[in-house]
Order: sequence, then structure tokens, then C-alpha cells
Amino acid sequence: MPHKTQMTAEDWLYCGPNPPVLEVYSKEIDPLLRELVDVAEINYPSYVLRRGPGGPNNFFGTGVHQDFGLYPEDMRSIFGAEFFDEWFSKLDSGGGYSMINFWRPVLPMVGPVRGVPLAVCDPNTISVEDIVPQEVHGFVPGGQYNMGLKFNPKQQWYFYPEMTKDEVLIFRQFHYQPKTPQPYSSIKTVFHSAFRSPWASKDEEVRCSSEYRVPVWLK
Repeated sequence: MPHKTQMTAEDWLYCGPNPPVLEVYSKEIDPLLRELVDVAEINYPSYVLRRGPGGPNNFFGTGVHQDFGLYPEDMRSIFGAEFFDEWFSKLDSGGGYSMINFWRPVLPMVGPVRGVPLAVCDPNTISVEDIVPQEVHGFVPGGQYNMGLKFNPKQQWYFYPEMTKDEVLIFRQFHYQPKTPQPYSSIKTVFHSAFRSPWASKDEEVRCSSEYRVPVWLK
């Protein structure tokens, strides 16, 4: 959706006191989040995942994945043992919990994104039986539990061509709804992947992008 930001190229990389991600960006996206989700509490992180040249993650996730697991127990590797127990005990006290991703091209990219856009899969077209639990090592100490996906011709994939810095893509990466029996019969989260566009030339501008993963307690 259309959404301008005052964040500079340096702001996306800053990790010191009073980070612009909290001081500027979280306030910019707050109205969007409250419009889209029935919010009880938002825990805005002080950092983003910045991909592309000039940042700490100069690579793109070109394999189909979901960054978090399917069930609450899968989040232990994300939160750590101490915080996980506190978080887990709170899960059934309200309307649920979601992790919402705000994905966008950012400065110093001029844009639009042509070479390596992001594709997303309609969760309504995914069979739970096609989900592949997996552990990824190298990003989180001790490894991180997330999900891969088997190919199924029923899956419907989409991407937004030529996204600009004045647009943001918002999608859910984790969701828990109280009293939902396991195993789930369907999912409400979005598998995604960067891909090298067959319509782009070899000399397209390299993508710079930001992922802001926001934990939300629901009413």
C-alpha cells in the first residue's frame, strides 16, 4: 500500500540509543497497523532487518520460507527460554498474537525494485501437509526454527512489480488464536521468497530493503 517515510539511508542501519526505527518509523506505521489489526498491545522492536548493499545482510532469501514456526512451541528458539515461558503463559489471556512484517524498498536505493522482488503465497492455497519444519543455523545462536514448503500446483503466488520506496507490503509471519486445536487445518501466515525476475535486465539496480517484524497482542 502507499506509504511514505522520513527514514534516511543511515536511519535504517543505526543501532545506538534512541534509534530512528523507534523514534520515527514505528510512529509512521502505527496508524496503518491499528487500521488493519484489532490491537491490544504492540511491542515495537528497536531494529529492522536491512538487506542489500551497504548493510549487514547483503543477500536475499531466494528460497521459499516462513521465518517462524507454525505453533507457539516453535517460538522458543526466537525468544529464548526465560522470555518464552513468560510469553507462552500470556497467550490464552487475550485475543491472540501475531507477528506482522512491514517490508519495503529503502534508501539508498533509487528504485523501483526490478531485479529481485519479493513473492508471497496466498495462505488460503497452502495445505498444512505441504509445510516442512526446519532449523536454520547461522542467524540466531543455537539455531532458529522456521518452515519450508513443498511445491503444490494449487499454491497461488503473487508479487508487486516495481515497488517503490513510497510503498510498503504488510503481511503476517506468525499467528496464534486461542483455543485453536492442533494440528492446524489451515494457516494464516504468508510464505514468501525473493526471486530473480525473468523480466529484469542484468544491470538492474541492486535491491535495498527493510523488514520490520512487529509483535502484536490482539484483542
